[in-house]
Formats: sequence, C-alpha cells, structure tokens
Amino acid sequence: MTWEEACHILGVESSASEREIREQYRYKVQLLHPDWNLIKPTGVRERAEEELKQVTAAYNVLKESTNNPFINSPKLDISLTKIRFKEVGTGQKKSMRFEVKNIGGAYSKIWIDDSPAPWLRVTDIKSLTNEVLPLEVTIEVTGTGEPDKHYACSLGVRLENEQTKAKDESIVRVELWTKPEPGNLKVTVKKEIKFKFVEPGRLTMKSFELSNVGRGMLQGHLFTTRPWLSVSPDSISISPSVNSTYIVTLASKDLRRGFADRALINIITNGGNARIPVRLSIARFSLKQLYKALHYFALCCLLAFVPVSIVKFDLPQKYWQTSLFWVAATVYLVLIVGIVHRLHFWNKKQRPKTYNLNKK
Repeated sequence: MTWEEACHILGVESSASEREIREQYRYKVQLLHPDWNLIKPTGVRERAEEELKQVTAAYNVLKESTNNPFINSPKLDISLTKIRFKEVGTGQKKSMRFEVKNIGGAYSKIWIDDSPAPWLRVTDIKSLTNEVLPLEVTIEVTGTGEPDKHYACSLGVRLENEQTKAKDESIVRVELWTKPEPGNLKVTVKKEIKFKFVEPGRLTMKSFELSNVGRGMLQGHLFTTRPWLSVSPDSISISPSVNSTYIVTLASKDLRRGFADRALINIITNGGNARIPVRLSIARFSLKQLYKALHYFALCCLLAFVPVSIVKFDLPQKYWQTSLFWVAATVYLVLIVGIVHRLHFWNKKQRPKTYNLNKK
C-alpha cells in the first residue's frame, strides 16, 4: 500500500501532519467500532468491520515517518556502480546483471537509460518481488570498433516522486576493452639446428630469429624437451614488424663422448605455434687427441725407421763426412727434441694463475 492510497482510505491530504493523521484515525475508529454499531443491521456491521480493517492498515502505513514522501526522498541503491568488460572480440557479446533498490522514501517513477552508447544496451528489466522495486537489470555489450581499445559510458538511473518533486539520480559506469589483435609468428631458421662434433665442456651457442608479421602484439613463451638444451629469453613479446633474436645454449659439460640425441624447441604464441628440431652429436675423440697421436706416430717413425734405414743401406763413409749429412742429422735431432718437449707439456697440467692483490 502506497502513501497516497493510505491517505485516500483514511481521508486526509497527502501532506497531512502526524497530528492530523492520528486525529482522523481516532475519528474513523469511533465511527466504525463494533460497539457503536450493535443496533445496526448485520450487513452494515460487516461493512463497518471491513472498512475498519482497511483504516487500521492505512494508519499502520501513515504512522511510520519513513513512509512519508514529504519527509524522506527516494534514494537509489545499486549493487554495481562500475562494470568492466574485458577481452571482448569483434562481434562478441557479453552480458551482466545488477540490482536497483530504493532505500529512501516513496517514489512514483523510475527511469533507466536503455541505450547510452552504440555498443551498450539494456536487454532486460524485471522485478524481483511483487512490487516495482527491487529490479534486476541486464545489460549487454557488443565488441565493435578497433582492436585493443578502451570505451566507457555512463548508464543513468533515476527515481522520482512526482507529487513531492523529489528525485534521486545515480549512474553505472560501464567500460569496454576490446580484445587485442594477435600477431603472426614467423620463424627464421633452416630445417633444423645442428650441433655436430661438439667437445664436452665447451660452451656452444647458436641463434635463430622470430618475426611478428601481424598487426598486433605477439606474445608467448618457449621451452625445450631436453635438459641439455636451453633458450634465452624464454618469453616472447614482439611488436608488429619487429625481429627478435633468441640464443640456443648447449650444456655439454655432463655429456659423454659419442652421445647423440634429438630435441625440440617448442614455440607457443597467440599468433601461432612452431617447433624447431635440434640435432646433437658429441665428438668421439678430440682433434687434440688426434694431433697428439700423430706426434707419437712421427716420433716412432723418427726413432725407429730412420736409423734402421741408415744401417740397412750401409751409407758409405764419404756421406758421413759431408755437411748435408750433418744438417739432416741436426734436423732429425731437433724434431725428436721438439716432439718430446711438446708431448711433455701436453701431459703436464696447467696451474691457474695467481695474483697478488696486496701488491701495489
């Protein structure tokens, strides 16, 4: 029962004071009380009892000062005053609900802006009870315009009491972020990355390039399928029309000689995925070892075959007395001494250099 309906039943003006309402109620009760209608016909007594019930109900409404619109103005209570829609694609629709309540005095009119922006509209308004308020309002946004843009508008709501001219207004801030357009991944690399005849313990690095050939930001990450392989950086953030270089590092310290394996570099982005195959082979022996073996072989040849050849061919004494013979013999001795010296220093471990930090 509204304030105006209660005033009409009690027979007072809408702007009546508390005293006028109380006196009018007492007057009505005296007229309609059953004790004053005992001698009247049964039908009249029944109508008086029904009317008394209505008067009592009207007075219960009017005696509460909070129901008086001339004292309390209507006041809005909105469950959500700021609504954000994020990552909305072009043509995509998203909706959300909020409630509108009145926590103030009486009202006679409610107004909601149903289309404050081209991308926003009110699709449904329904009451949650038998009364007008509270209301459940459903709004819907449609992804339009350019990608990766921010739009905002204000959805107005107003309560008004036309009799007292009192009103209360509030807004719901609605924001829309359109989904950014993804980039387009392009991998600049040959068929595969090869690490051939790698020395254990040696730091080996190779590189490849990723390009963004799209109009949006390219974002993602990389990871490898083997612990002996790593890529840095492991994240992808490339602007349009930009190339980025990534370093592939091989951790061959703990790999044995003769080891061979395959791996994959997985690339996952918002603009496509890719895989780069990697092939690894650890050298069975080092070039240093081969070079050392050749030195041993040459030393053996010089120590064994040359003297044997001299004795076998029984060179005449006249050759022994020539200068060419002694030059050849000198060269022979120098080669032997050089090879022995080289082999001796290869087998000797190098000591780390020390520095005297106190020395000025």
